[in-house]
Amino acid sequence: MKTYKAWTAQNATKNADDFKNLKCEWLEVPIPALEEGQVQIAVRFSSINFKDALAFTGQGKILRRLPLTPGIDASGVIVKSSSPKFKEGDEVLVTGSGIGENANGGLGELVTVPAEWVIPRPSKLSLRDCMILGTAGFTAELALYQLEKNDLVPGGKPVLVTGATGGVGSIALLLLKNKNYQSVAWTRKNTEDAWLKKLGASEIENVSGKDWTTRPLESSTWSAAIDNVGGDILNYILTRIQPHGSVASIGLAKSSELKTSVFPFILRGVNILGTSSATCPRPLREKIWQRLNETEVNWSTVLTAELKPSDVPSYTEKMIAGKTHGRAIVKMT
Repeated sequence: MKTYKAWTAQNATKNADDFKNLKCEWLEVPIPALEEGQVQIAVRFSSINFKDALAFTGQGKILRRLPLTPGIDASGVIVKSSSPKFKEGDEVLVTGSGIGENANGGLGELVTVPAEWVIPRPSKLSLRDCMILGTAGFTAELALYQLEKNDLVPGGKPVLVTGATGGVGSIALLLLKNKNYQSVAWTRKNTEDAWLKKLGASEIENVSGKDWTTRPLESSTWSAAIDNVGGDILNYILTRIQPHGSVASIGLAKSSELKTSVFPFILRGVNILGTSSATCPRPLREKIWQRLNETEVNWSTVLTAELKPSDVPSYTEKMIAGKTHGRAIVKMT
């Protein structure tokens, strides 16, 4: 076999800055030569994250070169290795690290990556489970790990989760419930309350039309927060975190800008914990996957769509339009 099939993003100019004119097509592409220290993985499953939807539809500048296969997650079986760390037949996963952005990603039948990016499949997780989790689950666990590293423990005020119907938010609710935390789920959707309760939300608040005006400090409401939206919502949250509590900052669904005061930091000792899954160093990446491996949870609870490759274009359009929730995986082969 000299070629494989993959979703391939490109435009007429091959200029990655011209991302609004991207077109994704299901194409036969040549299998690249394996360089020293690389492995080739026959992709069994991938997933659709919001970043993938932005890349696939050309709604955001995610892809750094063209042509390129989107998809920041992949799980599968090694078919060729030039690294002593892995051999043919090993079941593995890759999340973040550059796939689907700087290197060809998981929305294809094959992915070729440096072995350093690859994690052996955790013993209690199937390849399917690994992609139900994917970058979203990894990020949610990384956020909780950082919060607990900064002294968060169950039994206190609830933990706020914003963007609760999304991939990170929904898995965060599952993880918090599993560790006996109370949680408050914020959402703009009024159709998923029963599902959010099933995931473990102790309280649900619909924040459509909410006024985000706030004083520099307000009454302490939450012990911590996992924030997916940023902007003035993050500022609003910071003013209401209990003394020495923390906010794991994950996303910028609302805005990349943060205008706040120093009062939460210097008068209450509040922390903002930056949560970057893509650049996570390997020792910590391995630790987070081991934590997920040891978590006794039915991960399928957050799965709301299992797709074929041909379903990806319509699903990414729905995701951009805000008409999806939970996690979607793609069965590639």
